[in-house]
Amino acid sequence: MVRLAAFRAAAFKTDAASCGSLGLALSEFVQLQVIPHCDLSLGDAMGATLKDRKVQWVLEKWRDRLAFPYTVYSILDDEGSMLLMNLTEMLALFRDSGFIDDELCTRRDITNFFAIVNLDDELFEAAGGKHTTDNSLELTLDEFLEVAARVCDAKLRAHPELTSQMGPPPLLGLRWTEVGTSTPRNGKRLQHSRLEEALCSALVVPKDLFETFGLEPDGPNPVLPDSFVQVGKRYFKPEEPGFEHPLELWIETLFYPRTMAAAKKKVDEECTASPEKKRRMAKRLKSIKKTFDAEIVEDGEAIRTNPNSRTTFGRTSSSP
Repeated sequence: MVRLAAFRAAAFKTDAASCGSLGLALSEFVQLQVIPHCDLSLGDAMGATLKDRKVQWVLEKWRDRLAFPYTVYSILDDEGSMLLMNLTEMLALFRDSGFIDDELCTRRDITNFFAIVNLDDELFEAAGGKHTTDNSLELTLDEFLEVAARVCDAKLRAHPELTSQMGPPPLLGLRWTEVGTSTPRNGKRLQHSRLEEALCSALVVPKDLFETFGLEPDGPNPVLPDSFVQVGKRYFKPEEPGFEHPLELWIETLFYPRTMAAAKKKVDEECTASPEKKRRMAKRLKSIKKTFDAEIVEDGEAIRTNPNSRTTFGRTSSSP
């Protein structure tokens, strides 16, 4: 920095160059070239937002599914950790997913998010702490999710019109609530044998199944806010569709589909180019029991996938 300050003072013939003061040259350089571009802060507003219970719930909900693109790209750097994601790998994922642009979220913006998220690690190390796995140069999965949340916040806060790219909210009729055994006073009964059969076993109807019922808003027999369904002696009403937080809408409709598509393409490319990387990638993905709509074979054993499955590190369950 001192050399840059001296070079700048001489090149632009500043006051520091006139009086031959290296200290003044450094002061000019810091004030004019460094401080204006420093926007990292321990007390940033998004840091407080990330502690919100709804935001934490959204990140936890999507954590396991986003572990796949995180893992695929964290394997790219042969010299780095196989468990963590460095800045180069993170930028590659955001670039391949189409989230880096010249206006809404530049490479510099995302690099700043990387630095902000790792700020706690740097302070811990400066205080003499020693990390066994995490460090200030790489991201854990949870830190990666925080960067994703910051990208979402930056895009939507600067350009709310981006919500139009997210598509429609969930359909009315996917989730139902049992309201008792008395006929609801308000509303109209919706008679549909297949829907009634589905509600016998679950209060959530899978979207692909629901779309075959003909109950969409533009269908012949739509579910309305005041509709109710009778199943035996019990009555059910539809829950209002919606998301717990704008972050959930952004992840479900933009971030998750794009990063998964980029990861799938990367898997195909890496496995074709390097049998060794294919073996290591298969081993890593198998170790965290991720599922995906691709197949990687290791020593004759296929890691088969189910796009409707959600895995919680060793425990798999179907998700609607």
